[in-house]
Amino acid sequence: MKHALAFAITTCFAGLILTPGVRVHSQSPEDPLTPLVAQLQKTPEDSEVRKAIFKVAAGLKSLPALPDEALRHEGRGNAAFKNAKDVEGFIAAAREFEAASLIAPWVPGYYSDMCSAYLKGGALAEARRSCWLYSLALTDEKEVREAKLRYAEVEYEAQRFWSSELQKLDNNKKPFGVVDGLPPGKRYFCNNNHNQSGKDVFRLGPNGLAPSGRQEIWIVRSGDKATVIVVFWVSAESFSELMKADVVIKNPLIKQFPAKLEVNDAKHIIFSTDLLEASTIEFMPDGSLGVTYRFAGFGRLPNLNGACEPID
Repeated sequence: MKHALAFAITTCFAGLILTPGVRVHSQSPEDPLTPLVAQLQKTPEDSEVRKAIFKVAAGLKSLPALPDEALRHEGRGNAAFKNAKDVEGFIAAAREFEAASLIAPWVPGYYSDMCSAYLKGGALAEARRSCWLYSLALTDEKEVREAKLRYAEVEYEAQRFWSSELQKLDNNKKPFGVVDGLPPGKRYFCNNNHNQSGKDVFRLGPNGLAPSGRQEIWIVRSGDKATVIVVFWVSAESFSELMKADVVIKNPLIKQFPAKLEVNDAKHIIFSTDLLEASTIEFMPDGSLGVTYRFAGFGRLPNLNGACEPID
């Protein structure tokens, strides 16, 4: 499933929802929630275990006391949410609530808070999942109805966003958006029409995750220095997967490859780089730019003069 880019959605819910009137007692070794919580902590993505916890919790006369560590993550999440000013800030808040939900997964409010934070951070897949879990954790009929309506709203926003942005991905021949953080110098944008997935650039480890989305190649030249920048606009699906892999989330992801200056037989300035997709960059006398792409199994392709356009 290739969803479109995970930018922050403006629709959000004011404040964080806390669970009122939670009944508590001292946790004992015979508490039926204890083995289920231990199992969840080993497999945190197992929604069936969470549903089993919700079912057991609903049948208890009183709920376990909230562990201090859960309260600590809850407090940190509240502070992070209040102070968040960008994607990274809201994701940090969401991950604190995630941590609290692994320690005390029977608390509905943690899932509501996760939904709000993930939604503000643009992690639509995670926001939708969190809202769904929130609706399952509740027992009050009115609260369940409201939670289901909220889930439907998040689902609609996510589907609308994915469909509209995916169309932009398919049709756009220009840079998808403004890229901050590039080094100073003359900037070039290279149309990325060779359908690379970004696996060679952003794979996390030799057998790790490769994000999905739109990959672009930018080149920056300043005097005798050049840098190839791979810009990867992360999909909503990859956004949540990268969070699970403990990657600092920024959109777009940017990876830079410094290039080594050379001069070819035609006395043209050439910069070579270890980036597989753009191994050689050639600056022509007329100011045009040629890039030699190299593909595993296909050898070296001819220079594509004019493949990269200068960006004002």
